[in-house]
Amino acid sequence: MNLLLKTPSELIAIIKANAYAHGKLGVAKLLADKVDGFGLARLSEAVEIRNANISTPLILLEGFFLHDDLNLLIDYNIQTAIHCDEQIDRLQSGSGSKSVNRLFQLDTGMHRLGFRPEEAIEKFTALANCKVVRKPINIISHFSSADDLTSSQTTKQLAQLTHFLDSIADKTLIGKCSIAATGGGLGAAAIKRIKPLLAKCSIAEQSA
Repeated sequence: MNLLLKTPSELIAIIKANAYAHGKLGVAKLLADKVDGFGLARLSEAVEIRNANISTPLILLEGFFLHDDLNLLIDYNIQTAIHCDEQIDRLQSGSGSKSVNRLFQLDTGMHRLGFRPEEAIEKFTALANCKVVRKPINIISHFSSADDLTSSQTTKQLAQLTHFLDSIADKTLIGKCSIAATGGGLGAAAIKRIKPLLAKCSIAEQSA
């Protein structure tokens, strides 16, 4: 992926849905020292990976649910996506000396999860003001049609992300950014200015 992107990047292997039926524990053990992190859907999956003595960074792509125990995020050092007001409200009510590792999810056009561009700065500021949230804050979005090199949507989404980053007054709050999934490497020249970059890679697509 680094060769495709032609810029320093970190590779996140997506192993949700039991690594797309390949077996998440086996895949995680195989790739633990070859990737920079694993993406999962649910907290219970991440805890299972940790209990298998795998220390590779873990990301909850769908974030935590309101019934989840936030202490597990801290105790198992699991990074969580933040994509809705309810999650921010839950974090605002948190206290303690330990902090939650987090990703701010921006909806640039996928329209699946994330804060809309017109509300993003307000929500990002609210998240940054949560005492239990670790800074800087990583930022994640997702191309909707990156594998279609004739689509203008990818350029529009990059413009949305760039505008959002430029609009954050305190640049020290900006951590790593992720918008490129496996298909994003096909149009890699367009994203090389986003630094530092996290690239998401789906096990299912790479195993074909």
